[in-house]
Amino acid sequence: LLLTVLLLLGMSLTAYNAYLDQHEHSAQVNLIRVTGAVLNVALLIFTWGVVWFRLKRWRAAQASTLAALAQAQATLRSANAELAARAEEHQRSAQALADSQAFLNSLMENLPVNIFRLDREARFTFANKSFCDRVGKPLAEIVGKHALDGTPPDLVDKHRTENLRIMESGETHEVFEVDTYRPGEIRHFRVVKVPLRDAAGQCYGLQGMISDVTKRRRAELAQAALHQISEAAHSASDLPAMFRRIHEIVSELLPAKNFYVATYDADTEILSFPYFVDETDPPPGPRKLGKG
Repeated sequence: LLLTVLLLLGMSLTAYNAYLDQHEHSAQVNLIRVTGAVLNVALLIFTWGVVWFRLKRWRAAQASTLAALAQAQATLRSANAELAARAEEHQRSAQALADSQAFLNSLMENLPVNIFRLDREARFTFANKSFCDRVGKPLAEIVGKHALDGTPPDLVDKHRTENLRIMESGETHEVFEVDTYRPGEIRHFRVVKVPLRDAAGQCYGLQGMISDVTKRRRAELAQAALHQISEAAHSASDLPAMFRRIHEIVSELLPAKNFYVATYDADTEILSFPYFVDETDPPPGPRKLGKG
């Protein structure tokens, strides 16, 4: 606005000088003309000064803006580089997690251990191949159920109560169980159940692991049975009492509802049965050896 006023003033003085040129010249007129010329020069200098000052300020502002823009671009490049590094790290972490999960799944599927998981309502959420093979059912027929089809109701209630108690207490449960696969075949299993917790420490389910320990358990029981038979031989009052005790000990190892003890006299070739227990047949008398 000031610059515009000055320009208008200068133009007015120039026009006034032109008017004076057309009239008489006197000392007073000449003074006015000189004064106007000086004022025009002063206005011109002042105008150029103002223009130079405004131009300088504009250039300084432009330089400051360019510097700020360069700083912003540098900050943006740094942020982009950091974001790219984080994205790469996240991708590596995701790949490592996927590899770890794949390894864990492969391990659980191929371990010779029956593994299953339950949710807070004691429903199946997972079972590995060994468990599915053991119960003879595909995973789709197991997930979502409280118990497997055909399980006795009293056993269902027992396991459900036990599983809920483990999840409430947060304690690990370990027990040895005996199962009959086929008539006359007893298998021993070690069952371990542990509560599952999330990152906040809240229990969200249970994982069970069932290991077939039949060979080890049989060896332990056989060793214990030999020790008990030795004690029975020394503590029994008579042979029938010792045989009854041996029958009881053997029954703990395998099904032995039918059991007998036979003695053979080589001189007479007679086979006798001092102890004989059978579900259907009566005790046989002494007899000579036959073919069966």
